Amino acid sequence: MKVTMKDIAKKLNISINAVSIALNDKPGVSDEMRWLILKTADEMGYINEKRKYLSVFSRTNICILMQSYYANTGHFYSIVLRSIVDEAKNLGYSSIMNYFEDEHMDMPECIVERKVAGMVVVGKISDVNLKQLKKTGIPIVLVDFTSLYDSCDCVLTHNKQGGYMITNYVLQKGYQKIGFFGDLNYSMSFQDRFIGFKEALMKHHIIQGYCDDAYIRQYSF
Repeated sequence: MKVTMKDIAKKLNISINAVSIALNDKPGVSDEMRWLILKTADEMGYINEKRKYLSVFSRTNICILMQSYYANTGHFYSIVLRSIVDEAKNLGYSSIMNYFEDEHMDMPECIVERKVAGMVVVGKISDVNLKQLKKTGIPIVLVDFTSLYDSCDCVLTHNKQGGYMITNYVLQKGYQKIGFFGDLNYSMSFQDRFIGFKEALMKHHIIQGYCDDAYIRQYSF
């Protein structure tokens, strides 16, 4: 049996007119009620049956993607995620969270069915998976990561400056035997932090500019 507006209205105990207003993206209901109606309509299968409403639905959501690995490895990304969700809400968007495995990423249903206005990838993603996401034509932004092989909008921290500042601070405190911990092949963020680390060592005349990077990584100063 096909789902109707009447079914949606009955489930939410509201008028059919309110459902129609929300689905057709017209003024007359609050933002909270609009999101609730759209969410309920989608859960009941109405959106897929009425493809004309997909364009309306896609303007209300963003998809946040992050590797499952990061979910259990620290507090930093939880702060980033909270900030993204809060800001999206302030701008009138609902956030759909999707965790993925970078070795074998399954395309989220909301992206396949084009039910989102954009995608935000938090943390590292392989170039292969990034290309697959870009093929959808849905706008995408990377957070705390960028790709050398496939240009994409991104939001990055000042990794080089941060690496320099923390190293300079430690050296000013009188410590001399310090080293850099991090896999430079993992991401550009690690590489930039290492550059900042090395420049601070050079400023304090602990190393010379011609020192090999492998030497700097191998030994403490």
